[in-house]
Amino acid sequence: MENVLASICKDLRLLGDEELTQMALQAYAAITDVEEPYVDLSYTHIMRKLRKGDKARQIKFQTVFKKTFEDALYADVENPESIALISAMAAIDYKEN
Repeated sequence: MENVLASICKDLRLLGDEELTQMALQAYAAITDVEEPYVDLSYTHIMRKLRKGDKARQIKFQTVFKKTFEDALYADVENPESIALISAMAAIDYKEN
């Protein structure tokens, strides 16, 4: 159910319907028990945003993501891509608008 609702949120955002997107995000937040849901957060989503800005910040994000991902793989951690994404976001103090 969470994946379906996350997909709906993404589609609504792409269509530009802010009111319905906010309502869907509120439903997603209720289901996932988080205050600020980010259904779009992925490596590619963040890179698209970073490419429009500071090149040094983009490179730092990529560097931290790669190192953390490799370390998590080596340590045989579950969901290394999620851990790497969170670490890279923290390294550049990434905030979603």
